[in-house]
Amino acid sequence: DDGNNYSNLLRTCEQIVQILCLKVLRIGNIPDNGETNYCPLVFLTALPFFEELFSRAINLLHKTKREMKARSSSDLEKVYQVLQRQLSEALASQPTTFERLDAKLGNLSYWAVRNQWQEEQIERERHTLANSPAIKELKKSLEGEIKDLVKKQRLQFIKNGTEFPVWNSQRNQRVKNKTWFAFLTPNEKVIQYYENDGEVKQMMVENIAAMLTGRRCPHIK
Repeated sequence: DDGNNYSNLLRTCEQIVQILCLKVLRIGNIPDNGETNYCPLVFLTALPFFEELFSRAINLLHKTKREMKARSSSDLEKVYQVLQRQLSEALASQPTTFERLDAKLGNLSYWAVRNQWQEEQIERERHTLANSPAIKELKKSLEGEIKDLVKKQRLQFIKNGTEFPVWNSQRNQRVKNKTWFAFLTPNEKVIQYYENDGEVKQMMVENIAAMLTGRRCPHIK
């Protein structure tokens, strides 16, 4: 049992070192001229940077593993992916002390990383929908049909009618317990309206010169 635990610990440490060196710090990679990442902690002399980062990675791994309830080897691979994201995010914030690094890592739980990935996935899908030639062609081919459908739905909504509050324009307030109802007739030529159970009045659609909405409406001050 002790031998297995020791072997597992070695494999875990080796995996963390690989993540730190190859994925997070990218040690051995040719520097990119456009790279803007800067890590002030590297230049601290009071504490060895890599050893401090490694110890925090070990602790963070166990914390993340518990949060994810990882059991199988495939689960552990996902834990390492989350760990890489956590370390990269924390260092990208350019902490100037290890205390600030600890605070940043403390806020980067598995749930926080998962939410980030979900938001990024939504953004990628949104970008694909906005820029895919196939999607653009499909939208163009359906544009006329969609406009007709929207027009029919809006006309049906007006035909069903809507209840509105009665508005006192002088006091600029609603009249209590009074409403009026308006709807478009089935032939789409007349708008009928009435207050509560009062007399039904009507207005020919062809006589409507304009519609004032929002702040342009004289009843809204």
